[in-house]
Amino acid sequence: MGRFINLTNHPSPKWSAPQRDAALALGDSIVDLPFPDVPVDADELWLRRMAGELAARIAPDDTVCVQGEFTLAFPVVAELQRKGTRCVAAATERDVVEGQDASGATIKTHRFVFRRFREYPRVG
Repeated sequence: MGRFINLTNHPSPKWSAPQRDAALALGDSIVDLPFPDVPVDADELWLRRMAGELAARIAPDDTVCVQGEFTLAFPVVAELQRKGTRCVAAATERDVVEGQDASGATIKTHRFVFRRFREYPRVG
């Protein structure tokens, strides 16, 4: 079993115990690899190059949670899947609580509750 790579902008030290446990069931350790910022002027060549650079840092026997800007996440998943690397995303339930503050303004609080990791469908 390889590592569980957290390729997101949600650092694993802030995860719930169930999410950490689920990750450790898929890898022998959790490694945070921040998902890079994607410049608005990034073209397809930049996206392909960045996907290749990220994939080069990951072994085929790793499991990778890929969540970030879609036009980069997609080629990252495709590149990793070509290498035989398993790619997953966190499946969560969104809990919305609506209330009012002291002035009467509506406040919505969103709480995301981790339920499981879901594997990406095969890209190609």
